[in-house]
Amino acid sequence: MRRLLGLLVAGSFASTAPASAGGVACYEPVQRPTSYGTVREVTPLGPARRQVVPVDGQYALVVDNVPVASGFVEHRRVPPTYGTVARTHVLQPARTVTRIVPAVTREIRETVVLSPARETWEWRIIDGRKVRCRILVPARTATRLRTVIVEPERRWTELVPAVTQLRMESVPVAPGGYVTRSAPPQYRSAGRVVEIAPPGAVVATAEPDYGIVERRVVTRPAGPGLRRIRTPGC
Repeated sequence: MRRLLGLLVAGSFASTAPASAGGVACYEPVQRPTSYGTVREVTPLGPARRQVVPVDGQYALVVDNVPVASGFVEHRRVPPTYGTVARTHVLQPARTVTRIVPAVTREIRETVVLSPARETWEWRIIDGRKVRCRILVPARTATRLRTVIVEPERRWTELVPAVTQLRMESVPVAPGGYVTRSAPPQYRSAGRVVEIAPPGAVVATAEPDYGIVERRVVTRPAGPGLRRIRTPGC
């Protein structure tokens, strides 16, 4: 606004120059009234103040695992499994025997000479006379039994197979032992609210309240001015 007034004053001084200076516009001095305008300003409505502000407690949701069923470990004994199989048992082992067929014999009678025939001399009385006679002594024999072989003895060997017996026996098919059965514990999720920070209060400084206020201001003060006029020479 000061710049505007300076320009107006400079203009008023310039307009007082004589017309002979060659101007094309003419002005006359006038007294201008004061001009007013309205401005809108943001103005604090009250001073800053301090106040106690309550603060809520802070809470959180915690999920816990709650046991529903306990786990267990169970050991169970499993007896062995048996099956039936056929087994051959040797009652008498195989062996080699010698077979003998005795000889076939028969008895025959035969005459054997115990002493052969012979001649001998002996004195005899024949008709009162002593005579030397030659005497033939026959052979002395005897009969005896003799065994003769009709067929000779025979010998050979034979393999006698083993004497066996088939028996049904019970044998283990699978060994016994222990079977372990277990189950883990079972849980379910349960939520609960826990306090992280307790409720309280804090002292806060409140900013002053502001409002828009309209204010009348002088846009141009009263003072001398120039007004253009139209004259034949201008």
